[in-house]
Amino acid sequence: MADTIGWIATAVFSASYFFRSASALRWVQALAACLWIGYGITISSKPVIGANVIVAAGAIVSTLKGPARSEEARGLLPDWRAHQNRTNGRSVSVLD
Repeated sequence: MADTIGWIATAVFSASYFFRSASALRWVQALAACLWIGYGITISSKPVIGANVIVAAGAIVSTLKGPARSEEARGLLPDWRAHQNRTNGRSVSVLD
C-alpha cells in the first residue's frame, strides 16, 4: 500500500510540470505533497512528513497570495517604461 501511495505521489508531482498555469502547477504540487505526507505517515517517516508539510504549505500559500510581482516591480530589472517616459518615447542609446 505504501509503495502505491509513493508512486501515485511521484506521478502527480511529475505531471505538475506539464501545466502552463503557475497556479495550477502549484495546486498540483500541493496535492502531490499531501500524497507524500500520506506516504510518510504510512511508513512512519517524520522527515518525509515534515518536508512535504513545508512544500504543501508553500505551494498553497503562494497560490492563495496571488501572482508574484514581476521582476521589474521587485527592482531586479530596470523599469524600461519609466525610461521611455523620461525620453518622451524616442529611442535613446545606452551611451546617451
